Amino acid sequence: MAIQASDISLNTFGPWLSGFIDAEGSFGIYRNSGRYRCIFALELRQDDLDTLTLIQKYLDMGSVRSMPGRRGHPTAIWSVTHPLECHRLSNLLYHFPLRAKKRRDLRIWTKALKQPHAMPLLAQELHSIRPYTSDLALSLSRGPNFVQWLGGFIEGEGCFQIRKRTRRVSVAYPCDFTLRLRQDDQSILTEIIERTQIGYLLMQSQYRTSEPRVSWNITSKSDALKLIKILDSVSLLTKKAADYQLWREAVTIWQTNDGQKHSRANQFDWSAMAQLRDQLQQGRKFIAPT
Repeated sequence: MAIQASDISLNTFGPWLSGFIDAEGSFGIYRNSGRYRCIFALELRQDDLDTLTLIQKYLDMGSVRSMPGRRGHPTAIWSVTHPLECHRLSNLLYHFPLRAKKRRDLRIWTKALKQPHAMPLLAQELHSIRPYTSDLALSLSRGPNFVQWLGGFIEGEGCFQIRKRTRRVSVAYPCDFTLRLRQDDQSILTEIIERTQIGYLLMQSQYRTSEPRVSWNITSKSDALKLIKILDSVSLLTKKAADYQLWREAVTIWQTNDGQKHSRANQFDWSAMAQLRDQLQQGRKFIAPT
């Protein structure tokens, strides 16, 4: 990854990290050898090890280690376990607050740090709020740095797509964006849409043992351009930054080529789009870090 810790200001990094933690982080209170302790962990695929190393070096906090894959590819974990470092992380997230449902977890976790004697009860409380609930109403916490927070949240949960659509003698490559969460996170996506004026919600019913889902979808040219305007103003720090750059280039081509016939006259344009689509798909394949 080209970006170094020294290249980023705290006012840029802090909100990005809070968004990324809202998407990927985990606050825990665990019992070990008869004693309770607070642990924070953020686990990614091992080929995103550079992202975790960047976070650890920037904050000078916690440790990064690789793990064998439990359900597929090997992973890497940034974990914060020392009580003093947990307090530092809690203080950082006080200044750059979480905005989604995970801020409930942080509130309980921070209380446990301050009241070690109450950890057994707080561990139960933290466990009790994790299951799916269909009637959760939660609003984003208002405040500055929303756009940078959204960049981190998108890097954790978002998906950039370039699809191929063929209709008789014509071909097109529409560019979509999707961010999918559990349906009890619907209020978060609703407020994102209200604040950005981009995209729409799509509900997905429960399938077998999975929870009902809800997604923020961007499928129109105009909305794709609006998202580009937002993301061009933030720092993307994970492997998904490469996905975004390919998607961004594809959106530019999509603007000028959508609806044209797939003929010899426009073969070059669609070939460029197809190449971007292939690059996007190839870039998502796991490559073990060297």
